[in-house]
Amino acid sequence: MARASSEQVDPLVSEKMRQSKYPKRAGERMRASAALVAILLLVMPAHADEALNCKDPQDQSSMTQCAAQDFEKADKALNQIWPKLKADAQGNDEGTGKTEYVDALLASQRAWLVFRDAECAWQAMEMHGGSGEPMLLYGCQARLTQQRIKQLQTGASE
Repeated sequence: MARASSEQVDPLVSEKMRQSKYPKRAGERMRASAALVAILLLVMPAHADEALNCKDPQDQSSMTQCAAQDFEKADKALNQIWPKLKADAQGNDEGTGKTEYVDALLASQRAWLVFRDAECAWQAMEMHGGSGEPMLLYGCQARLTQQRIKQLQTGASE
């Protein structure tokens, strides 16, 4: 069976390819994209329609997804309490003409975010390059975010 050339399939496309500065790169990108799609299809769970069971994850992919969900929940909870914390700080600043409480809260939170991300990146290095590294990262981020929520709610510095 003879293979059709690109000129036979679509003369306009083949003319554009001849005029292109990078016709080989375009083909390489298409092959790379096709390879990426094939890899993604291989690594996706066979039963994607099944609900993720985070009470008893059975494989690394599920454990990582569950850890990511835990972090997302904790981050959402932190974002939900933030407006009240900021309003309380603004209330403390009210009438002073200053923003000392708000500034201190923001500085504290920004520093904590840098700490959390650096600490968790360091802890995840235990499995650096392995499939468990993201799970450790998300797990750490979830744990430290939950601790931070408790700190902010109680006003205690642990």
